[in-house]
Amino acid sequence: MSSRRFILLALLLGLALALASCSDDDPTDPATDTTAPLVVSVNPSQDDDDVSLDEELVIVFNEDMDPASADGSVTLSGCTVTDTDWTDARTLVVSHTDWPEGTEITATATVGLTDEAGNALATAFAWNFWTWTDEVLLLNTTPDDDAVGVPINTTVWLQFSQDMDAGTLPGAITVTSPDKVAHAYTLDMLESDSECVLTFTDDLPASTLITVAVSTAAESGEGTPLTTAASFSFTTGTNADLTPPQLISIEPADGTSIGTDVSFFRMTFSEPIDDNSLNPAMISGQLMTAFTSTDQPGVWSENYTVITVGLRTPLIPGSIFRVEFVSFADVNGNVNDDGFEWQATVAGTAQFVPVIDGWAQYYQGYYQETNPTNFGSVEELQLCEVKTGGEFWLWHNSYYQSDPSKDFPEMTEYDRMKLTSSAVQFLGFHEMRDMEPSDVTFTPPIDWLRLPVVTSSWSGTAAIDDSSQVDYTVAVLAGTFELPYGNQPSKQSDGPPITWLGCRKVALHYEMGDGETVFSAGNDTLWYAPGTGLVREINHEDQGDRIYHADKSLIWSGFEADFPSR
Repeated sequence: MSSRRFILLALLLGLALALASCSDDDPTDPATDTTAPLVVSVNPSQDDDDVSLDEELVIVFNEDMDPASADGSVTLSGCTVTDTDWTDARTLVVSHTDWPEGTEITATATVGLTDEAGNALATAFAWNFWTWTDEVLLLNTTPDDDAVGVPINTTVWLQFSQDMDAGTLPGAITVTSPDKVAHAYTLDMLESDSECVLTFTDDLPASTLITVAVSTAAESGEGTPLTTAASFSFTTGTNADLTPPQLISIEPADGTSIGTDVSFFRMTFSEPIDDNSLNPAMISGQLMTAFTSTDQPGVWSENYTVITVGLRTPLIPGSIFRVEFVSFADVNGNVNDDGFEWQATVAGTAQFVPVIDGWAQYYQGYYQETNPTNFGSVEELQLCEVKTGGEFWLWHNSYYQSDPSKDFPEMTEYDRMKLTSSAVQFLGFHEMRDMEPSDVTFTPPIDWLRLPVVTSSWSGTAAIDDSSQVDYTVAVLAGTFELPYGNQPSKQSDGPPITWLGCRKVALHYEMGDGETVFSAGNDTLWYAPGTGLVREINHEDQGDRIYHADKSLIWSGFEADFPSR
């Protein structure tokens, strides 16, 4: 029996994060809830482009809603709403007739939408995005066309319908005032090659009409020219904006202990923020897995001064949420270099193995076998199914260079676990041997992790069958650890540095044999994060002349329902 059988327990949280609305109302109790619901996630999101003409609209709220209130309460420009459907109590899906190509769409969730207690949205929530087109178009700009009072030190942001060839843009974009004077600028492409920013060499003239023109010399990355020349204008004010933006508030406040029912957090700034500049320098893994949506975490207010991020509830006690920003900027390019950081902890006794039905865990790392030598990557997907009486099953399937978000496999093997008041027990497992099912039961069950998780050690013996047994010793080591997210740098290259906070380190030694002869022996090191579970495991097993070694880290998580193929 391989030591991977002893590396199970990793019930990834992924539920809830938290931040509160600063109200004493209980939004989970319709009898006392007087707080207006909030939109916390939308898809397509604000300023998205290349949106499919028939793409359904998804709106997520921070609390359970009255399903009947959706009828007639969502409007879409350019089409007719044909159906509204709630996939769960907080997620509304809107179907519609096809949008026209290359068109700006305005979507609005109106105040007709109400929560279970009858509280309506405080204000309508509206946002814009653009539909797919094979033409190359200028879609969106900042400043807006016809804007007035624009600071003389403004920057200009342009969004195209296609990824652009940056080399063609400086010769195609001119910025002039009525006296035909051209204003010099430097051009920077953003992370998306469909967006760029113009930064002027000198301040623009005061109280002047400025025209930005883009000629058909601008080409996409595939060499297709702008379909039609485009231009827009704005009028400057009298002064430069030299004041860096400030963070006014975070809800809940930094350093607080938050309840398990908190369903969102919110950051409010002193002026419109360049959302491309608000990139965390560090985020805790527990916070990352708590977002309602990892694809579209949060929605901005119409003027880009408030961002609201939805969280899955209930939150898991002991979860540590932290985010750090080194800097951020306003839409005129003023940078706040002071940055800020925020941390909150979910109240209650820390849970290191939250048992959540339908929760999936995804691990990746490397595997090495000697005699013969074999080395390669290993990927493993686990799915938790909650049974009765505290029992839960961890279904699992091994992956090799695949993507579970696109290909969720059939699960055929599982480990049987049980949560008691004093321990997480390993009851046994079900596997396939030579295409035939095989079941193993430990007698008595193995105390896999004793609760609460504190510095301690224990040992035991469990019979596997009439002729074999396993002897084990487990120790929870002193101290807590901050563990980088994943041990494969490529998995972090396109996102912020993620760290699992407050981890406890567990050392496991086991020997399998018949009571006299040892058939195999292993030493495993496991790291458990509060509010999440197992986030890294190093397995080492000796079986005679064979040695097995694996190092796996949690790099992805979600619910079974989050997988599109399910």
